[in-house]
Amino acid sequence: MYLYVFIIAFANTLSQAVIWVFARKYVRFQHIELSSLLHHLKQMWVYFIPQIAITLYSTLNQTILGVISGEIEVGIYGNAVKLSTTIVTMISTINNVMLPRMSNLFANQQLQLIKTSLSDVIHGQLFISIPAVFGLCAVISSLVPWFFGQDFLGLIQLIPIYSVVIVAVPLGMSVSNLYLLPTGNTRTYTFSVFLGAGMSVVLNLLLIPSFGALGAIVTTILVEMFVTTYRLLYLRKKIQFALDYRLIGKYVAAAVTMYIGIVFLTRHLAPNMLTNLIQLMIGVVIYTGMCLVLKVPLVKTIFLRLFLKMKDVSSKVIQ
Repeated sequence: MYLYVFIIAFANTLSQAVIWVFARKYVRFQHIELSSLLHHLKQMWVYFIPQIAITLYSTLNQTILGVISGEIEVGIYGNAVKLSTTIVTMISTINNVMLPRMSNLFANQQLQLIKTSLSDVIHGQLFISIPAVFGLCAVISSLVPWFFGQDFLGLIQLIPIYSVVIVAVPLGMSVSNLYLLPTGNTRTYTFSVFLGAGMSVVLNLLLIPSFGALGAIVTTILVEMFVTTYRLLYLRKKIQFALDYRLIGKYVAAAVTMYIGIVFLTRHLAPNMLTNLIQLMIGVVIYTGMCLVLKVPLVKTIFLRLFLKMKDVSSKVIQ
């Protein structure tokens, strides 16, 4: 246990230390007055309080699960969470990049551009998150045996259920990080988080005693979907924002086709890393191809930019 704690602590410290190797070229230290620090501390506190609730309802599941159902159920639930969270983190990275831009747009009262940028980001994330769910469901039976081991075969049934959060969480984070926080709607953000935390406590106590890890998973899904829906409804009320369901339908159709293709073409392959790599390549080809057939604007734009880039490179080589 001590070795595990040391490895986690050392890895986190090292990752933060490496940043300073590059940051020192752009950042310099200077003396800050205490009065100035306290002024900003008050503003930071507004953003810190919701993190307490987020930590509460994201970790409380495992605590209650461990007390009621035991360590085995915690292990199964924890691994399901880690796998999905890794995908969610990759998808949500764009929010951190867009936050300063959205804050600047709000400061300059460019509300229409805020709405357009928010729509582009959300539908761009759905372009990735929807096939990620179907792709995970398609590869899970060949991923779990070699990656998690024979003791965690129960994940084959649980991860496809939990994978719903791969769509719900980035969607909710986009609304909060790209609209609520940049526009100063911290009260709405905080309220949604604490509402989710309270809902999590109640559902965990109701479902975990009877369903174990499955109860914790269902609780997480319901809470995340509730929080995301609440934020979307608020966003719709404030700026008349609406999801493009026709475009989302194309994503789903392409993702379903991808799922069928992966399962059919790799059904006889052994569960190992090579199989998952093959499934990944098949999935990318089928999904991209279907999006082109369905005339998904984002894919057409990407291919057009690649074509123009290759054409530019070719012309320079000829010259």
